[in-house]
Amino acid sequence: MRASGWVRLALLAAATAVVGSSVAAQETPAIDPSDPFRCIASSGFFNDVELGVRPSWAMASGTLVFHAVHPECKCRRAEVSLLFTSVSADPDKEHGNGLTAVIRADDPAHVHLLLMIDGKQRAFGDYDYGKPIPFKVVFDDAKATMMVESGKFAETVKPPQLRRSTIYIPCLSADVSVADLAVE
Repeated sequence: MRASGWVRLALLAAATAVVGSSVAAQETPAIDPSDPFRCIASSGFFNDVELGVRPSWAMASGTLVFHAVHPECKCRRAEVSLLFTSVSADPDKEHGNGLTAVIRADDPAHVHLLLMIDGKQRAFGDYDYGKPIPFKVVFDDAKATMMVESGKFAETVKPPQLRRSTIYIPCLSADVSVADLAVE
């Protein structure tokens, strides 16, 4: 089911209610009501968006779109993660599964994708900066697996936990959206 109609409104309400603030300063991010899955963090700042979804969904897809990055900060990178977890079981959101996209100050022409498995990163693939990054994440409870696809990159893994009642989107030194988010 596409995030439209009442589902999109419910996700918009959830996103608006739980948008985080910077940990380095009390900076209020701009929220565009037509783009509720947008995470905006100035240079050197962190921000996040957290969405509650039904824990029985099996597939999420969409596109990561970087609008701007600020890798010149002391942190030396800009990044966004798309993590699937459970706030009740993982309140610090440290054991999520999904993807992280990183743009390093020493390589601003590329977006490096990392596969996230129970909070641990593993190299997954690279894109040229400026190109939308498609993704699809499929959970298979019967096999206890998570399959992640992004363009020509694909991998199936067995995370210790298949938590997915929360979609957590943290960003650092970047303005990025999760476009066309669909959860089925």
